[in-house]
Amino acid sequence: MSKELNLLSRTQMSGHFTMTVHGGRRGTMVLAEFDNLITDAGLNDIFANSGGTGCNRCQLGTGAAAPATSDTALQIAGPATTTVQRAWSTSPTYTAGPPDYSSDYVTMRFAAGSVTGTWSEVGMSRNTGAFVLFSRALIVNGGGSPTPITVLADESLDVTYTVRMYPATADVTGNVDISGTNYSYTLRPASVNGPAWGPNRVAATASAYAGRTQANTGNITVYDGGIGARTGVPSGSSTANAVDYTAAAYSNNSMQRTFEMKFGLTTHNLAGGIKSILFYPQNAGGNIGLEHQIEFTPKIPKDNTKILRLNFTASFARRP
Repeated sequence: MSKELNLLSRTQMSGHFTMTVHGGRRGTMVLAEFDNLITDAGLNDIFANSGGTGCNRCQLGTGAAAPATSDTALQIAGPATTTVQRAWSTSPTYTAGPPDYSSDYVTMRFAAGSVTGTWSEVGMSRNTGAFVLFSRALIVNGGGSPTPITVLADESLDVTYTVRMYPATADVTGNVDISGTNYSYTLRPASVNGPAWGPNRVAATASAYAGRTQANTGNITVYDGGIGARTGVPSGSSTANAVDYTAAAYSNNSMQRTFEMKFGLTTHNLAGGIKSILFYPQNAGGNIGLEHQIEFTPKIPKDNTKILRLNFTASFARRP
């Protein structure tokens, strides 16, 4: 028996800039804090990029045009830095909400004397290849009005870029027929307070979804108990085995990519059947996050005469 089931989970992202000068007669001073626009190019790069080290490149500019999702560069580009003062971490900060989200940040430094002058726009990109623009923003004041900043000759400038990831808040439910039996299912994010949902999985690793035009393997766990809370995992007896992953071709501007997980004849044959599955998209480098769990009613009687295929579609969008 072989059955395909398509599952879609939508994850939202938002970004925030903080610009701080150090040294000189002003000492340490926050000049601006504001939200940013994540570009279409940035979202496409998450899914389609074939390599790179992520959002570790910051650039200043003097443009005044309002940011647009179609932006691929700053309007009037100025100096850039790849000096990382504080790197993306593997231990994101979880905020319970509602809505709940994980956040992490990188701090980029412009050395004293390197950006003397007045700046009105800022952007983040990965620091290799074509420097794909992940985000762009005009520098604004607390009321949202464009307000350029001025950096003095004896001051260094730190630009801190924070990304938040918002897992889907609503369960995905439905029904599927497998060999004449109707199964209801519930799909839910799992372990959202853990490192699997860290923004470093995406913004800091632009290649997170790349390299999966061929099959890769990773451990998936099946359980005989139901799924847990958003911060948990399924319950009951379990068994973990490797599965084959194959990624569908990425369609530009679709902001989503589908991964097929193939449970072979000799794997995941849990006595009494499969009630729940804990899984995540996988590449050759390991777990990239977006951990999810799915529960079936009744249990799926998977044994060494059956192959199960699950198609999981991961989607990113800007948070309003």
